[in-house]
Amino acid sequence: MLRKLYKDTNFDKEKYEIQITDKSTGEILNTGDKSIIFRKLTGESSFSSKNYCYLDTDRLSALIKKDIKYNELGVLMFIITNISFRNNVCMIDNGDGRPHTTKTISELLKISQQATKKILNRLMELDVISQQVLKNNKQLGKVYCVNPHLLRRGKKFDSSIDVMFDDLINTTSLL
Repeated sequence: MLRKLYKDTNFDKEKYEIQITDKSTGEILNTGDKSIIFRKLTGESSFSSKNYCYLDTDRLSALIKKDIKYNELGVLMFIITNISFRNNVCMIDNGDGRPHTTKTISELLKISQQATKKILNRLMELDVISQQVLKNNKQLGKVYCVNPHLLRRGKKFDSSIDVMFDDLINTTSLL
């Protein structure tokens, strides 16, 4: 949702005597003990959304230096549409709490499971995603998680995510 931003100026009743004049009648209205606020557009807008992800562009640049392909980035964009808070698990967007599998991702992409697996393996090689059973969510089984150094939903994460991924900038500098 787009929201225009304003700057409000409060006028101190102790410092200023504020009167309002009716232009049609010339009548002067005293504001009494009411405060007056002047509102002016700042020329800026604010965006908010219930469903968002943070993309770290420094880490994206590091991935580009590691020769990530456009189709690999495209697959990543598809599978992050419903990543979970606290652990970045790629979830199916149908409200039943099931994580994506290679099969569901291939159906989403409309490509074969073999081609999907090849791209997912490359993303794992680049340390963009990981596939494993989460210590605190074993009931989900083996899941695909996205590296929170690159993409994340929210700011707080389960501590098991810390050991799953390296920071893409640090690993690139070692090459």
